[in-house]
Amino acid sequence: MKKNFPLIILLILLLISSFISFKFYSDNQEILERNRLLKEENKKLKEKREELLKENENLVEQLDEMKRRWQRIQQELTRVEKERDKWEEKYEELYKEKKALEEKLAKISEAKKEEAKFQKEVVPTSSYWEGIIKERAELKIQIEDLKKNLVNLQQKLFQLKEQNKELNLKIDSLEKKKEELEKDLEYKKRIINILSKDLVNEKERRKDVEEQLAKLREDNVQLKQELMLANKEKINLENELKQVKKEKSKLEKKISQIEKVLKEKTLLFTQLKKELTEALKGKTEEKVELPPIVVKSKKEKTSEKMAKKVSPIPVKRLEGSILAVNRKERFVIIDLGENNGVSKGMKFSVYREDNLIGTIEVIETREEISAADIKEVKSGYFFKEGDRVISQ
Repeated sequence: MKKNFPLIILLILLLISSFISFKFYSDNQEILERNRLLKEENKKLKEKREELLKENENLVEQLDEMKRRWQRIQQELTRVEKERDKWEEKYEELYKEKKALEEKLAKISEAKKEEAKFQKEVVPTSSYWEGIIKERAELKIQIEDLKKNLVNLQQKLFQLKEQNKELNLKIDSLEKKKEELEKDLEYKKRIINILSKDLVNEKERRKDVEEQLAKLREDNVQLKQELMLANKEKINLENELKQVKKEKSKLEKKISQIEKVLKEKTLLFTQLKKELTEALKGKTEEKVELPPIVVKSKKEKTSEKMAKKVSPIPVKRLEGSILAVNRKERFVIIDLGENNGVSKGMKFSVYREDNLIGTIEVIETREEISAADIKEVKSGYFFKEGDRVISQ
């Protein structure tokens, strides 16, 4: 059993190191795959965000163009309304003139009637009749001109009303388009805000993954150091095993030699016994004393070499940092927990830039973090976030 003990230790160390390396490799591959997927998703989100930003810019440009068109239409509408007001004023003026002319014609007709009455009484002269005829002809011409202007004004007013209707329809359609564009713009803004939030969350998740990857790398470095120590221990054990095998072969050779000597001595002993029996038969009184056979073994030398102690495996020291400090209650939170092997009562030394500034003692533990009381603080210092902690 003692001979196989170093071999068993060697096998156990090999199994532990292979398990640790396999676990680290699988975890590392999983984290790399997750990081790759996160990078691809981040890239897609960035592309989508750029597309939405471009679409938003186009929509903003279209909205600006619609606003400019709306302003132009408003200006055209005000101009048309002013022109319509002018034509209406002209129409009213012409209507008033028409009324005045009609009143004038009524007066002239009344004057004619009076003249007719007067003609019955008094015979008018030829010059009087010529003046009346001229005045009547001029009034008829003015009335015809006013009628033509009135018809033209009515036509223009009708056209302006039609144009006003068309412009109102265009304005309504533009207002609808404007509302649709504003709704679309608000929707795009909401999507951009959601995407920006998702991007921030993705960055935070990526940061957490990178921190986990950094921790795993640190653990990998520590595991590599432990593996190097285990390999050194394995090499030492292999060397010791080789020496034990050599000593075993030497012992086997010595045992074979001792067996040969014992066989020779037994043969000599049997021969002497025969001679003694023959001497006793011949009634001889001589006493034959057989010298004692002493066989000295040299196992003591090999047992000293076999009893060599195996050097103990160095205990892993935990290292972390302070996450938060409560000066009032005099305790701190560190980023080491039950998953790292931290338990209540463990003490840690606190360092800042390789300078020891105090000690803490763990009072509560969780999976990822622990709370510790502040035991000692160097004068002129006080703990803060980011200070390193190393288990004692």
